[in-house]
Amino acid sequence: MVGQVDSGPDGATDREVAALRVYLPLARSLARTSAMSEVDPDRAEQAAELGLACAGLAWRQHDCTAFVAFPRRVIVHQLQAIPAGATPRRRLTAALSARHG
Repeated sequence: MVGQVDSGPDGATDREVAALRVYLPLARSLARTSAMSEVDPDRAEQAAELGLACAGLAWRQHDCTAFVAFPRRVIVHQLQAIPAGATPRRRLTAALSARHG
């Protein structure tokens, strides 16, 4: 990526936050369509958001054009790995809203 980007107090750059916002609809759509029927929809959405965050953190290429397909693979993998049990309460979107509202 070209140029300097300022980091906020939590370390997230404006570009990182913008990328999460752009790909968040994809994550939510995949959560609705890819999750198993016995999985709580909120839990599926949280897993998809976690997959999106993991994709952003795992991307190490300088060229971002190939990133387009990468989040989908990571999100689907995260959805397939949803364990049984109680639904965690905190969600990525809530954290983003609180920090960058």
